[in-house]
Amino acid sequence: MSLCKVIVLNNSQCFSNLIDDSLTYNIPETYIEDVSSGSFVYVPIRDKVHTALVIETGLHEVVKFKVKDILEVLDPDLKVDQEIIDIVKFCSHYYCAKYSETIETVISASLIPKIEKAIRQLKKKVMKEGILKEVKMRQYYEKPTLKRQRKAKEGLKRINKLKRQQERFL
Repeated sequence: MSLCKVIVLNNSQCFSNLIDDSLTYNIPETYIEDVSSGSFVYVPIRDKVHTALVIETGLHEVVKFKVKDILEVLDPDLKVDQEIIDIVKFCSHYYCAKYSETIETVISASLIPKIEKAIRQLKKKVMKEGILKEVKMRQYYEKPTLKRQRKAKEGLKRINKLKRQQERFL
């Protein structure tokens, strides 16, 4: 029987007043290779299923209570670094905060660079497709005469651009 300690994420219920509010679960034989420290798993608590982060594996203690099994591994490739888990443990002991509160803060802070990167990619895509330009144009009513003039200027720009490109290849 291989045991692990997990921290339940996004949990509004309080299971313990202790700093170490981790829970112990059994790792089923089918998930032994996939579950390691930093893995996200689904665990049963009472009649609900919660997402949890594995903070410690390889516990082979003799337990005097009934231990439930992990239901499923969220994604074997999605893992939190051991350094982050160590930081969570240190911060929770230093500030007398629960593991669950600290891990939610640290994980959301570690995802900020990924979110910023996704926003930059979205901006590039929007600029490339001209969506922002279209939105700005439709923000106010454009008179038909101004519309014709703008389209004529755009057409001239396009023709001049094609001429420049052809001259480079000749």
